[in-house]
Amino acid sequence: MTPGSAPGPEGPGTGAEGDELPSVAPQLRDLRRRAGLTLEAAAARARLSPAHLSRLETGRRQPSLPLLLGLARTYGTTVSELLGETPAVADPIVRAGGPGAREADGWTYWQA
Repeated sequence: MTPGSAPGPEGPGTGAEGDELPSVAPQLRDLRRRAGLTLEAAAARARLSPAHLSRLETGRRQPSLPLLLGLARTYGTTVSELLGETPAVADPIVRAGGPGAREADGWTYWQA
């Protein structure tokens, strides 16, 4: 926050460039609808009031991390997916002339 500026609706330090979380509102509403839940039923499962869930779904409130975790569990997804993150994929390092990889049961094994 710069001197003389007013704090944002969530307090000082919000709204600074790079500090804002992506809006999860559209994902929350979409997940609830895909689950076939009413606002009241989803709120009960997440242990929230329907009014609070409505505010989250319309973007008038930003959820805390513990609340995001509870909502992700309610809808059978992850916090990362709610935030629109994509998993980082690292390329494996393979040494020339070294033993190759062996795959079994969905796991990749490398010999040392």
